[in-house]
Amino acid sequence: MTAHYSPDGARIVTASLGKGGTVWDASNGKRIFDFKGEDGSALLSAQYSPDGKTILAIGVFGGAQVWSAETGAKLQDLELPNEAILKAEFSPDGQFIITATNSTVRLWKR
Repeated sequence: MTAHYSPDGARIVTASLGKGGTVWDASNGKRIFDFKGEDGSALLSAQYSPDGKTILAIGVFGGAQVWSAETGAKLQDLELPNEAILKAEFSPDGQFIITATNSTVRLWKR
């Protein structure tokens, strides 16, 4: 399980192998919305973009997705044929995402 605050500290995103992702209100602990990995549930990690508008999540089957931090709508799929994404990060300005597999590093435009 991973947990990260939004840049403004108002929300928390969690990712879990059994429950997928959840966005929480940091002031009262109430669930705002849930989102799921490419397999329908399991996520390895989730984090906010630097501007707090999107969430980047890595699923257990090797794909990554970008979600709206406001609505939970999926905005982008990041998948590499025959390779599992093991790590993903936003660039400091949030305009790019870098992903790493066992053998490949790739830069994605948002």
